[in-house]
Amino acid sequence: MSEQLKTAIVRIFQSKTQMVVGTGFLIAPTQVMTCAHVVANALGIEATDFPPAEAEVTLDFPFVHMGHFLSGRIVCWKPVHEGNSTPPADGEDIAVLELPEPFSEKVHALLLVSPRMPQGRSFQVCGFPQGYQQTGMWVDDGRLQEEVATGWFQLKAEEVPGRFIEQGFSGAPIWDIEAGGVLGMVVAADRDPQVKTAFMIPSVILTKAWPPLAKPYRGLSAFREEDEPFFYGRDTFLDDELLSAVRTKPLVAVIGSSGSGKSSVVFA
Repeated sequence: MSEQLKTAIVRIFQSKTQMVVGTGFLIAPTQVMTCAHVVANALGIEATDFPPAEAEVTLDFPFVHMGHFLSGRIVCWKPVHEGNSTPPADGEDIAVLELPEPFSEKVHALLLVSPRMPQGRSFQVCGFPQGYQQTGMWVDDGRLQEEVATGWFQLKAEEVPGRFIEQGFSGAPIWDIEAGGVLGMVVAADRDPQVKTAFMIPSVILTKAWPPLAKPYRGLSAFREEDEPFFYGRDTFLDDELLSAVRTKPLVAVIGSSGSGKSSVVFA
């Protein structure tokens, strides 16, 4: 699994009980994205309500420093519409939390990706369901299915045995193994665990919900020198592999699928 993915994952806690209520991930040095219903659970309010202006959410980065609690201020709130028991038609259920300062130099924001044909792509995801709230639980046998009428995408387990995405995964980033980026965010799972089906808000909708993501999110356009503040996640490859290769070999080929970041890495 990607070390960058692990370090960018956060657990979100219920303020009174300190129980884990969901997951989130770093999208900028001081910003965490998750589901609005996760934040509502953390604050003890209804998913359709608006949180108090002074409300803050408790979280930590469990794969970096478990139990080092931080507070996030709500800066984006796209709640589920009242009366909707099924996915809302315009893809809401998104929240962004602002941290007072960057947490650690070991943690970098995750890059959102949007392949032209996402169906069938394999992914990894980590959540904190009951029984795994301390350790986390990884799912790496899922594939992206078709888009549903809400704009969300269906997620399906390839293998019937074993556990799949369930309560405790909401807000988790869906990591595209091939492209090395976030395809979207877990938002819902079927109540019947035997069905092994869940839903994802795709990166396109996440970007529209939080406009600051639009600048670093360049789709299939390569990152340029002026985009340096938004280029994350390739440090190990650049420093340990690519630079070493070009210093010792007369020709180096950078190969990857469309949209995986080849040109951005070369320009970096």
